Amino acid sequence: MISLILGRGLLGNAIAALLKTQKEPFSQIGSKSRGEDLRFLSLDLENVSRVYFSAWDVGGSNYLHEKLTQAYQYEHNTMLLVNILSQLRRKKLDVVFVSTCMVNKIYSAYGLTKKLGEAWCLELDYKVVRITNIFGETADLKTRNHVITDFILQALTKKKITMKTTGDEIRNFLYVEDAARGINQAFASTSKIINVCSPNNVSVFDVANIISKQTGARIERGLNIGANYDCSLLTSFCPKISLEEGIRRTVESAKKLC
Repeated sequence: MISLILGRGLLGNAIAALLKTQKEPFSQIGSKSRGEDLRFLSLDLENVSRVYFSAWDVGGSNYLHEKLTQAYQYEHNTMLLVNILSQLRRKKLDVVFVSTCMVNKIYSAYGLTKKLGEAWCLELDYKVVRITNIFGETADLKTRNHVITDFILQALTKKKITMKTTGDEIRNFLYVEDAARGINQAFASTSKIINVCSPNNVSVFDVANIISKQTGARIERGLNIGANYDCSLLTSFCPKISLEEGIRRTVESAKKLC
């Protein structure tokens, strides 16, 4: 029997790397560029016993909250849920649906469709893993950036990190390798909803400062006040990779792409 990873993004690829190191057989699908659009694809579930449902229409904060993308996100993610879950429910499978720790605080298409996905998966007796802001090495630094990759791209190409806010807002970040490990552990949990995030919060300015020290870029703080998103009290998960080390790895990977 094998595991099936739905999604070839940052997280899906990290899960694949983890299973490979553990010598566990798996297959992975979910890249539109390969003709694997999971909104329409028929899944080959023969010999599959475990499913990692990480595929989703995601991006940085600007993309997720941009008014012009809301209708597309609703349509894309709802179609994804209908196609995938209607097929999985016909089999007896262990399934983990990847959601977000902010599911009850993000009132956008992203947050609301994740909430729908959670409710549907719990009804089917699947596990739900709520993750925090993940980051790590990526092959695409310019499309739908998250704050850490955006700051790194600015630091390496402009030698300056221009912040949109003061940076005082609190965030919770988790290196993608740790996120994959936490998701994998969720299959053995007796809980139906598992929070996988860092026990330590950090300000966005602190993140910029870490990147500045590692790259030599200067920081230009903005004037806007950002919202606080605190996930630290929701978890007992213990990351193996520190924020500083995760950023260092991401910076080194980004240098090869810039």
